[in-house]
Amino acid sequence: QSISGRTLSGFLWFFSITLAAVYSGNLTAFLAVSKLSTPFSTMEDIASQNEYQIGFTGGGYSEMFFRV
Repeated sequence: QSISGRTLSGFLWFFSITLAAVYSGNLTAFLAVSKLSTPFSTMEDIASQNEYQIGFTGGGYSEMFFRV
């Protein structure tokens, strides 16, 4: 019934509701996203494939690597 008790109770409720909201949001995001696997892991894999188109900024290492 005191002000300090009500304040402490209010913070406890606020923390509990926030924790539940964050947990349910993360659970929803985790279950909604499918597990994606990358089709390549090295630069050589990227150079040897023809399924994906690749673009680079001019004059960089990546551009020189793929021009060879």
